[in-house]
Amino acid sequence: MTKTLTLIGVGLALALPALGQTENVPFTVLAQTTSGSGPDAAQQVVIRTPAGMSVVDPWLSSPAPYVDWGREVLALASLGTKPTGGYAVEVAAVTRTPLGTTPNAFRYEVQVRESAPSGPAIQIQTQPFQVVKFRARPSDAVVFVGGPTVPPPAPLSFEAMELSVTAHMLSGPPSTRTISIQRDGAVQAVLNSGVPLTIDGRATPQELRALSRAVETARLRTIPAVTPTAGLGQPGLPGFPGSPWTLKVQSATPDYAGSTQGAEVGLYAQYQARLEPLIEGMQQVLDRLLNSNPPLPSPTISGEIDVQGSRVILRRPSGEQLAIEPPAIAARMRRFDGRYA
Repeated sequence: MTKTLTLIGVGLALALPALGQTENVPFTVLAQTTSGSGPDAAQQVVIRTPAGMSVVDPWLSSPAPYVDWGREVLALASLGTKPTGGYAVEVAAVTRTPLGTTPNAFRYEVQVRESAPSGPAIQIQTQPFQVVKFRARPSDAVVFVGGPTVPPPAPLSFEAMELSVTAHMLSGPPSTRTISIQRDGAVQAVLNSGVPLTIDGRATPQELRALSRAVETARLRTIPAVTPTAGLGQPGLPGFPGSPWTLKVQSATPDYAGSTQGAEVGLYAQYQARLEPLIEGMQQVLDRLLNSNPPLPSPTISGEIDVQGSRVILRRPSGEQLAIEPPAIAARMRRFDGRYA
């Protein structure tokens, strides 16, 4: 018995990497560009959860690539906006080193390499970036080595904001869309056409910076509580229901905080240049969330999720098997593999 235990212990020791031994980790490139559009600021970001995908969603192919969350993470390296072509950034290698203090714990290094034009280059602005995927646990330490110096993000001008828009139909109840955006990037959208539907997500760093600039431009405290709407009168005027809206902003800067409402989205009279960037920016965040999180079909169908390669199957208690479509919904349900949903 003692001899057997000793041999097992030796076998386990041989199976583990030697303390401090660094090894290469395979990675997959999910998206990249040297001459197209990408993040407008230099970033090095590790994405460990589905919620973090909002950082890279605008530049991934559709449908979004499959990520085995809990076993895989993403790494984004970007150079921000460059004045010409010829700039590039790429992940040269990913390595991991065991941490001696905790069993099966590793420190990952993402080695980033960047380059600048060495000769004539196309005279357009570019936003080089690369997104890679590799196997690691959410709890593992991941650090970047090399690449651009990433400046600290500028402080945002708001704490929270909310926009509610009501669309009046020729028949049936009105439809209301409300979006709330927090300083930390948390977003909640509520769609109500008689039955409320809630969608949670996150704003990207680009979206938050754009909204912050729009809040500074709007200076909501200096706009009347009811924004005039040329040709349509004030909100609630009989015969002109339009698309009434309400906007609220919370900010530590008094001039940026406040609320206002109007009778028609897109028509803000003399406040057009101040309100339009903020309201349009919030609606663009909402549209992106809706495109990446389409409402699930009704009525609700329950069953066990079974992922078979590129297919997602719903096994109902009756024995019926349903293939999940469209791809965007199937991608959302992959994380429930083997569970009842």
